[in-house]
Amino acid sequence: MRAQFVIPVIVSILILGALGYSQDAEAASMTFTTDATIAGGSIDFGETWTITSGVTLTITGNLIVHGTLQIDSSGTLTITNSGTIITAGSVSVPGIINGDTGSTLNNFGTLNNGGAIDASHINNFGDINTFGHPFTARIFGSNMELNACIAELNTANTNLNTANTNLNTCNAALATAQTTITNLNDRLAVERALVTDLQAVLATCNTNLTTAQADLASANAIIAARDATIAGLQTDLATCNSDLASANAIIAARDATIAGLQADLATAQATIAARDATIAGLQADQATCNSDLASANVIIAARDATIAGLQANLATCNTNLTTAQADLATAQATIAARDATITGLQADLASANAIIAARDATIAGLQANLATCDTNLTTCDSNLSSCQIDLTDTQSSITELEVILSSGEINICHKGNTQTISLAALGNHLNHGDTMGACP
Repeated sequence: MRAQFVIPVIVSILILGALGYSQDAEAASMTFTTDATIAGGSIDFGETWTITSGVTLTITGNLIVHGTLQIDSSGTLTITNSGTIITAGSVSVPGIINGDTGSTLNNFGTLNNGGAIDASHINNFGDINTFGHPFTARIFGSNMELNACIAELNTANTNLNTANTNLNTCNAALATAQTTITNLNDRLAVERALVTDLQAVLATCNTNLTTAQADLASANAIIAARDATIAGLQTDLATCNSDLASANAIIAARDATIAGLQADLATAQATIAARDATIAGLQADQATCNSDLASANVIIAARDATIAGLQANLATCNTNLTTAQADLATAQATIAARDATITGLQADLASANAIIAARDATIAGLQANLATCDTNLTTCDSNLSSCQIDLTDTQSSITELEVILSSGEINICHKGNTQTISLAALGNHLNHGDTMGACP
């Protein structure tokens, strides 16, 4: 893992070394509109040098670029006396960079080339981007190499890109999982609200059922009272019938008496003529009979009045019986309606229980999905841990870089032997074919 960060370490050392050698450089943004020659300098951070179209700027020493160097189309930057351009910022080349024999271009930043670059040595530790037609956007150099350092740099960049990709994938998966959890929580809240509503409906059903049961108990009490009233009326009717039978018997007896009396009267009248002598006695007897007949008529009238009263009582009993029967029919209809209501409530209760069972199954499915999301989150946490390990290794390499920077020395491989040299001599050794780092 540390080997993958050797090139970024060396790049950082060279950039910092370049910063150390630019203390006496010029520090002003400028635009070259006419040909000019300068001994060298430094383009500081935030500053811009612009070589306009058709203008040539000649550098007789070294030029260090921390800011921005802009060479317009048809503009030219010429390096003489084996000078060196060190780029740590941004260089845009729609124009031309020419270097004489022994000149060097060290790129540690970003070099955007849309024109032509010609230098004896080009050491690239950053990014070189070419634009336009491949025959017009070109780079020349007698010693431009894709050496092991560049390969290691590419490997490090690839690993870093892979780590970033993994991190982005984890972040995307985490965002998706969080969205899924939010959706599941929303759905769970809806389901819980539905369950609450169903429970409220069930409570209402239970209340209605309790009310129906109370109404049924009241109806049963009314029916019992009506039954008692009917029983009393039936008893009264039996009494009335008994009284009526007694009255009829008395009437029959009186009728028989009257018939006897009438027969006696007929006999007396038949014997009047023969019994002239006994007319007075018979008349007396007749008077007695008349008195008895009057008494009988009074008794008959009283019995008739009693019979009328009994008949009136019978009519009242019949009316009360009819009313009781109507009340019984109403109570029975009420009971039938309550039974139908109870049956409907029981059906609603069964439907509510079925809906609650279905909701429970849905909630179980949601909980299973939530468990899957937890598993995905665990995987993402593992990937994040791997990324953090890579970042820790990078920090370790930076620490080693700081150690090398503080000593001002670096190891190189010279003809199979590992040597320690100063950072200032690194360029010459690289030009002679030496490589950075200890020998294998």
